[in-house]
Amino acid sequence: MSFFKLNTFITVFFIFLSFDVHAFDVSPVEKNGQTRYRLAFYEGGQYPDYMIILKQTLYGLMETGWIEQSELPDFGKDHKKFWEWASENIRSRYVEFAKNGFFAPGDFDKTLRLSTQQEFLKKADEFDLVIAMGTWAGQDLSNNLHHTPVMLASTSDPIGAGIIKSADDSGLDHFHAKVDPDRYLRQIKIFHEIMGFKKLGVIYENSTEGRTYAAMDALEQQAKNLNFELVLCEAAFSGVDIKDAEQNVIKCSKNIVGKVDAVYLTVHRGNTGNGFKESIKIFNENKIPSFSQLGADEVKNGALMSISQAGFKYVGQFHAMVAARILKGEKPREIGQIYISPARIALNMTTAKMIGFKPTVDILLVADEIVR
Repeated sequence: MSFFKLNTFITVFFIFLSFDVHAFDVSPVEKNGQTRYRLAFYEGGQYPDYMIILKQTLYGLMETGWIEQSELPDFGKDHKKFWEWASENIRSRYVEFAKNGFFAPGDFDKTLRLSTQQEFLKKADEFDLVIAMGTWAGQDLSNNLHHTPVMLASTSDPIGAGIIKSADDSGLDHFHAKVDPDRYLRQIKIFHEIMGFKKLGVIYENSTEGRTYAAMDALEQQAKNLNFELVLCEAAFSGVDIKDAEQNVIKCSKNIVGKVDAVYLTVHRGNTGNGFKESIKIFNENKIPSFSQLGADEVKNGALMSISQAGFKYVGQFHAMVAARILKGEKPREIGQIYISPARIALNMTTAKMIGFKPTVDILLVADEIVR
């Protein structure tokens, strides 16, 4: 059995074995017959994955009966508007989406970060569960300044970022964070198995958060394990305007052309919008294969490949299960944090043709999202 077939079988087997919502009692219960459980939302900025995962979590709660079935609208980057819509329109006899429960320091605005945290701390006791998104949110809430249950999603490396103690223990009774310990190690290994590159380009911000977002520990570990060289280019995204962050990524993309034979597209504030559009154009025109750390959405927009997220459906089901167990009285710390994502590939065949890459049968067998 090839690496791809074996890896796919193992990961798919474990995801359904470990995180089947039917393995736990997640049926809804009323809080006290008079009031409903109040949910809040806390994010560091308007990152696209945050809203996708939130919606899939809500769909998971619909499947288990906590909220009534409905279609969730798209308000683009206006996450606050979506939360306000949810507070007024989602029907449930069990939970409510607190209208005063949206917390975000603008779009990753460092000057507003502390005041956002302080605003939350004043209201923390009003909520029964906080759905938190991203590294900033995790760092702001993983402390003993409050004891409101927190469920953290969409963090590149919650352990490396100092948010939780370990994959098996968050370190705080009221805190839970989804962990996929070897996610990026698997990504890099799969990409190397397919492309056999010797020099891998990486654009990142050289800060604690930037290294975490880019999974630099995993990249450095696999560079040694698989004997390839990392060609790094630093592109600042903290404390700069979004247009400047995008220009920094574009500049780095131009700088590493001719120095690399593949590129790993990291999670980076400037690797969105025009930054991503121009960057991927540069790589494709120069026939440089690219792997998106983020996922299939970037493949749809021109990256060669990534790990398929199946619309984040399974991630949403996992978080819905965790939320239900917390609301039913379990301590967040006592709920398993490890989630193994299925190793299925998203592949852009148009990009493959453009750069002269011909996928083998093995590769096509594990590609469940093919963009043509």
